[in-house]
Order: sequence, then C-alpha cells, then structure tokens
Amino acid sequence: MSFTADIVIRGADGLPLVVVELENRKGLTSKVGADLRRELIADRGLGARASFLLVLSQEMGFLWAGPLADASDEATWTFSMAELIGDYLDPTGVERGTWLWPDAFRLVVLQWLYDLIDGKRDEANEPERTLAESGLLAALWGAHITEGVPV
Repeated sequence: MSFTADIVIRGADGLPLVVVELENRKGLTSKVGADLRRELIADRGLGARASFLLVLSQEMGFLWAGPLADASDEATWTFSMAELIGDYLDPTGVERGTWLWPDAFRLVVLQWLYDLIDGKRDEANEPERTLAESGLLAALWGAHITEGVPV
C-alpha cells in the first residue's frame, strides 16, 4: 500500500528519508499532528518507509524520528515555524503574520528545504537548531526533493 506524500526528501541513496506533510491550518496542535501520523501509518501504510516525518504549518512544526511504525504518537520534536516563515516573506513584501494560501505555503517550505539541503540555513536559529539536534540536518547531505509522489 502506498500514498502520495506532499513532499518526499530522498537521501543520497535514493531511499525516502523524510516525508513532509503540509497542514497549514491555524492552531495546529501536537494532537492533530499525532492523529495525522497515526493515519499515515495505519490507513496509508507509511510504516518504516522513511526515517523522519515532518508535519508543518505556518505556526508549528512536528518532527518524528526513527522507524515511524515504532515511534510514539507524540512528536519527538516540536518547533515554531513563525520566524522562519517571516524570514522568507520579508523580501517579498508580504507582511509577517499574513496567512498564506496553500500554494504559497508550499513554495516557502520548498525553498526552505532546498536551502537546508544546500547548507544555506544556519542552525543557530529555529527550526534548524531542532533539525540539527534530531540528526535530520546532517542526513540531508546529498538529498533531493520530490513532490506529490507515491511513497
């Protein structure tokens, strides 16, 4: 059984490393993130196909690490996305705090992920600090991004 992920980051070996699900709703909670994770594993068969799962909104990010079928429901790491989103919006003239349409949010996340892979984001800031602590930042070396593909 497979499902189509919003974004998949494949490691240098070509295998899925990170599944990224975009849930850009206001007030995204860890409970909603855990429910989505459970659905991905139980109903869509995600299981151990990736080492990391990221669930992202403009406000919050939730990260699970390790075999996803074995992980607890609670996210291993939780981090704010607000400052990061603002960093990407400032050069465009879009006011911080503006709620983005789904396609605009996807583009911001994609640019951020490409910047992570290219080593352009400093881990002194969130959420990069959390990604470094989790081991994800180092694992992105040589990775590539695909969108809307079966996992």
